[in-house]
Amino acid sequence: SLGAGGMNATGNLQTVNGNLTLVSTGTGSFRLSSGAGYALNVGGNIDVQGSSELDFSSGGGTSTVVVTGNVTQSGTSLIRKTSTATITFTINGNFVQSAGTFDVNNGSSGGAMTVNFKGDVTMNGTVQRSNGGTYTFNFVKPTGTQTLSQGTPITTAQAIIWNVGDGTTTNTLQFLTNVNVGTSGTSDVSVLNNATLDFQDKILNGNNSDFTTGATATLKMGSADGITSGNTASGNVQTGTSSGTRTFASTATYIYTGTVNQVTGNGLPNPLTGTGKLTISNTGTSGNNTVTLTTNNSTTPQLNITSGFYAIGTGQTFNISTGG
Repeated sequence: SLGAGGMNATGNLQTVNGNLTLVSTGTGSFRLSSGAGYALNVGGNIDVQGSSELDFSSGGGTSTVVVTGNVTQSGTSLIRKTSTATITFTINGNFVQSAGTFDVNNGSSGGAMTVNFKGDVTMNGTVQRSNGGTYTFNFVKPTGTQTLSQGTPITTAQAIIWNVGDGTTTNTLQFLTNVNVGTSGTSDVSVLNNATLDFQDKILNGNNSDFTTGATATLKMGSADGITSGNTASGNVQTGTSSGTRTFASTATYIYTGTVNQVTGNGLPNPLTGTGKLTISNTGTSGNNTVTLTTNNSTTPQLNITSGFYAIGTGQTFNISTGG
């Protein structure tokens, strides 16, 4: 136990060859800096347990923390920044929060924190931003699939930006649970170029949040209602039900992956253009594997049917543009 005063590394902790484990910091914290910038590399894992507190900085400066392994959090522990510092926190392994609070800014208004998640992410405690500045979660596994599960919605009013990919990564983020990026804040979600968001049958919520699909991004939808526009609380994307917009790029790829009958939903752009693609990949049992077009006279440059059936609908027209 560190006592009320805690311990301050004053920016001098640069390398941990193994694991950094906080079992108990008592009523104090283990603070990496009180203002000086630093670059910390952890060769193993970070594990914050019990009632421990890890504070990235209580002052200014620009700092980086790179973890080769996993970051785990449990108990009533607290991981936070209490200042105007700018922090980039990169986790190459998994982030596993079974309990505790991860607060990207618990101190002065201002500053920034960017968290780069490169492995699977489990948020089963409290994740929040309780003061001002610019705060970003990037899901950037270089290639392949990373998963996201969330047990508790984000409820603080301050925004966190959520990005799938960085414009160059070809990763897939797959939801294992419903995800709520903000019941009151304006936490916007973007699926950037070349990245894929695989909803399965799960729902993305955020009452005041915008959702944006990049020009060459891919969405995989398992909801029976597909994707819907406006503020409708239906389909895989249910952001902006109070305020906010949903932007589905006409040049993106849309894959219907349900295990029940689906409709495309009125959020499917019409027309799809350029690199835009519509793929039917419904794996439901016989009688439960049909995807039906919602918007009459829809157009796509390319239609792929890998499993299931595609129904245009009675009296409706579907067009495949020249060269498709």
